Amino acid sequence: MSELRRDLVSAASLAAVGTGAHLIARGIEARFKTGVDSGFFPELVSAALVLSAAIIAGSALRRRQQVEIDTPSGSTWRVWGAFAAVVAYVAALPIAGFLASTAAFLFVQISVLAPAERRRPLAFALVALVAAGMIHAIFRIGFGLPLPRGPF
Repeated sequence: MSELRRDLVSAASLAAVGTGAHLIARGIEARFKTGVDSGFFPELVSAALVLSAAIIAGSALRRRQQVEIDTPSGSTWRVWGAFAAVVAYVAALPIAGFLASTAAFLFVQISVLAPAERRRPLAFALVALVAAGMIHAIFRIGFGLPLPRGPF
């Protein structure tokens, strides 16, 4: 498959996910009377997804080259691994709660996407824990939004 075709398929997929996420986010019932409610962040992320899709498609159409991509070995398993991590994260979120699920998800994503020669599990774990804690603090304390608690 050509680079142009891959970029256009990726852009279309990203736009579809962003549009679907936006439609779902619009249906989230507002729990707060402030300008920032439960649907604000999902709507913001969905808009960013659609914007990213437009940028990818525009860039691909500007290049208009049909050159085959020389894919590095193992790139296919990385894509499927990242996808599987997202599916597992969505499934684990209501069971394990936000902090545990997010920390595990970030650790797996960083590990899967990092080249084998640059994997540093302890550093990845530290980054995942700190990032999950900061995101949790921003949404719970900063925005006052409820997040899935789970047993942890």
